[in-house]
Amino acid sequence: MLNLISTRGDDLKTVVYADVLVFINIIVNYFLLKTCAMITGYKCKTARIIISSFVGGLFSLFIYFDSISYIVSFLIKTIFMITMILIAFKTRSLKLFIKVFISFFFVNIIFGGIMLIINIFLIPESALYNNGIVYFDVDIFSLTIISAICYATMNLIKLFIQNKTPEKNIFTLRITYHNKTAECRALYDSGNTLCDCFSGNPVIIAEKSFVSNIINIDKIEEAEKFRIIPFSTLSGNGTMQSFMADKTEIYLSDKWIECENIFIAITDKKIISSDFSALFGKPFYDIVLKNKSSGGNHENSFHTR
Repeated sequence: MLNLISTRGDDLKTVVYADVLVFINIIVNYFLLKTCAMITGYKCKTARIIISSFVGGLFSLFIYFDSISYIVSFLIKTIFMITMILIAFKTRSLKLFIKVFISFFFVNIIFGGIMLIINIFLIPESALYNNGIVYFDVDIFSLTIISAICYATMNLIKLFIQNKTPEKNIFTLRITYHNKTAECRALYDSGNTLCDCFSGNPVIIAEKSFVSNIINIDKIEEAEKFRIIPFSTLSGNGTMQSFMADKTEIYLSDKWIECENIFIAITDKKIISSDFSALFGKPFYDIVLKNKSSGGNHENSFHTR
């Protein structure tokens, strides 16, 4: 939520038009949020990003206030950043929120650094300061171009450093159990056919640290539908403790697809890399596609025993 300002003179005493000020910040905030979403891989609706950008744009109006202390300015800006993140990303887990917050924070720093370079080498004396916040006196058109270039640059950087996993195999997963919900990035492995051997219900493998957000791991055996899931891999055989989620959702084609009767198996190992907290296979994905094509959220054809 880097705050930028367009003025009609050399200092802050010049008339500042509120509509232009807010509009400029909305544009910049939009690209900052899009960049953050791109980096984190979090799928969020454009409408939510626009609303969040508008809320961030309102923060720029604090330029009209005089003598705001640094601490108060910091607290206000933090509140607006948190509000923007909650609106745009609708995070429901603390882990995901922290990840998005840190990403958004560093995106602001990078964008601010680029603007500082422009201020020094291309547009001298364009930076303005008030209430402990830096502003840049740049016209709307130039600022839009700069924001787009920053977004494109971050996209290129991601292409060089990102995991080689195809985007089509990466999803946002949401698990609900006893009115507690957690979200994470999940990886689809078409070669994974893990199911509960008794009921035939699909099994999603999730990291212990992620599952602990919705269930007490130490008392997992007390879960209503507790299972021991046997598995076999090239490296050997084993078992995992599991429970049945009340509701499992996956974000696909700009909407949440709901599935029921899905077991969540808990693993102490990392899922491929730190970017993913869950892994699912073809049995679960087939149900997702079935529910998607039917146009609604239906109970799976599996029945628990």
